[in-house]
Parts: sequence; structure tokens; C-alpha cells
Amino acid sequence: MSKSKEFRLAVTNEVVKQVAGLLDVELGEDDISISHRLPTIPPWTDKDDTVHSPPPSIIAKFVKRDFKEKFYRARYKLKNKSSRDLAGTSSAERNKIFISESLTQTRKKLFKAALKVKKELKFDFISTSNGRIFLRQNKDSRSHLITSDSDLAKLKAAHRPAGQDDQG
Repeated sequence: MSKSKEFRLAVTNEVVKQVAGLLDVELGEDDISISHRLPTIPPWTDKDDTVHSPPPSIIAKFVKRDFKEKFYRARYKLKNKSSRDLAGTSSAERNKIFISESLTQTRKKLFKAALKVKKELKFDFISTSNGRIFLRQNKDSRSHLITSDSDLAKLKAAHRPAGQDDQG
């Protein structure tokens, strides 16, 4: 392995360990199988004409599934965290830190459709766990497992306001 590749792996591993610290998850160097940056996302401008150019995302694979599950379960602790909370970052921009599960193309498409239904029905939560997609109306309601477009159609029918038909 070249020295530059070793350095890049060490840097991304260090970021993963720092994020673990923010999550209160103990993680050692030997717990990370591999980590690396994904290709950069092109800059974009928001409605306030602010240009955003986030750093490339990092993908990490853990030696044991248990570490992935601990990381993923604790991700809510990142709600108010940003790249400024990580040591050694020089970003003037405050980039939100988030953890998302790697989904297949089919699941990504279904997740996108579920996100649309979440907004339509004004549900509070959408989540994934081990590749499964869940929608939940609020913190007191039960989660609905979404495995297909027909699950979304059933959920929409069950939560449609009285007197509204399929035309809207």
C-alpha cells in the first residue's frame, strides 16, 4: 500500500473514531475494517443564494456488525453536531454530520417514495434498519414497515382524511 493511501485511510479512520466519540461509542482502530471518502458532490446554491460545497462523505465498514449497530442506534446524538465539533477540521462552513445506511438501488427508490408519503401525510419519522424502511406518524405511534409501493398505497389509504378521494 502506498504511503499516501495509508495516510488517507488513517485520516478517514480518525474521523470515524471522532464521530464515535460524539456518539459515546467506544471504537478502536482495529474495529474499523476500512473507511474511505466517496466522490465529491458538486456545489449547489440554496434559495438564499448561499453556495454549499460539502466535503466528501466518508463510508466505513466495521469488523463486527455490533459496532455498526451501536453507531447507527446512537446517530440521534448527532442532531446538533457539525464538522466544527471534530478536531482538525478547518471548514469555515458548518457541515452537518449524519449517518445513513447503505441501501440497494431498489431500496433507495422505495425510500424516496416513502419520504414523499411521509411529507404528504405529515408523518414525523422515517428510518431504516438493516435495509428495512419504516414510517411512523409520531413518537407515540407504531412503526409501519415499508417493503413495497403497495405498502405506501395502503398507508396513504388508511391515513387519508375523511371525504378525500384518490384524485388529490
